Amino acid sequence: MININLDNIIKYCSTYSITESELMFSIRDHTNNNEKIPQMVCGPQVAGILKMIISLTHSERILEIGTFTGYSSAAMAEEISESGEIHTCELMDGHAKTAKKLWKNSKVSDKITIHLGDAILSMEGFNTESFDLIFIDGNKEQYLDYYKKSIYLLKSKGVLILDNMLWGGSVLNPKDNESKVLSSCNKYIQNDTRVKNLLIPIRDGLMICQKI
Repeated sequence: MININLDNIIKYCSTYSITESELMFSIRDHTNNNEKIPQMVCGPQVAGILKMIISLTHSERILEIGTFTGYSSAAMAEEISESGEIHTCELMDGHAKTAKKLWKNSKVSDKITIHLGDAILSMEGFNTESFDLIFIDGNKEQYLDYYKKSIYLLKSKGVLILDNMLWGGSVLNPKDNESKVLSSCNKYIQNDTRVKNLLIPIRDGLMICQKI
């Protein structure tokens, strides 16, 4: 039997995948060296999936819930056309300022708009069926609320991606509130006839949905 080392497998996969840009690397490096919880960055694997889905679906208008230091926003902005738009919602003013600083003087800065404050309130300001793709990576306790609002903002055949849907495996036997909400969200999505969905064990679990 082959003894598989997960870290080595991830490194191997990264070697044969979409290359992380200099901007993305600089944001991730800054986050690792300056943030208390750097693992909140989605990482190259998830960013690569976002880029691939954008390319396959030709998504041009994207909504993101949870900016943090701007890594995933930058990755998606690199993939859309010059006329494309990224709208990203961030609660923490400090994170928003950091993201803007890290995007400054890059080609992606003009494509990204930060909506500061409660994402649920920000989402109420968008038109129904106005986004090609929505990426949720915000407050885990609000995930089900984010999902329910996102469905109405997503175009037909649009893609909705939720990060951290395994939450370290705790959704298998949820005890804390975040795990319970994420578990409930997984169950809700599975029973939602408006989408086709696939939960995959990449990083901390990606739920990928397509609106029917």
